[in-house]
Amino acid sequence: MSVVLLVALGMVDAALAGFRASNGRNGRIRRRAADLRAARRGLLPGALALAASAAVALAVLGAADDRGARYAELDAAAWRMLAVLLPYAGIVAVSMLCYLAGSFRLATLAILAGLGPLTMARPLLVAAGVIAAGWTTPAGTAVAATAGSAILLVEPYVHRRWYRTPI
Repeated sequence: MSVVLLVALGMVDAALAGFRASNGRNGRIRRRAADLRAARRGLLPGALALAASAAVALAVLGAADDRGARYAELDAAAWRMLAVLLPYAGIVAVSMLCYLAGSFRLATLAILAGLGPLTMARPLLVAAGVIAAGWTTPAGTAVAATAGSAILLVEPYVHRRWYRTPI
């Protein structure tokens, strides 16, 4: 279950990375189609990032003498990472709902009070999640560090690939 939650969280984060790469670079009034396209652009690099961490996890499991114990270690590491990341994800989800469904004033408040500061804190929270995951096991550190660094690279990639100049 922890793996499913982390994959879902990673894919939502990748879509939001595409959205963040596009946001603020497009002066059009009706942006819904552009926002959805930007979110889709983050999904493939996000899937590749998660595939890299899955490959590391499989290598760590394959190299273990006791695969059952190693799987339990990795599962515990995943739950520790989720304990750090899920509260952040919940606040981001509420802010995004306010941004997308709210009035102009509520959307502005969501950006100023929620999404802006949370975007700046995101790398620190990902690092905290990696540290929490690897707290007791080097195997958890390897998988979490791969996932954390790879997911943090999605937004710069999408930005450089599609959004170098304003529209």
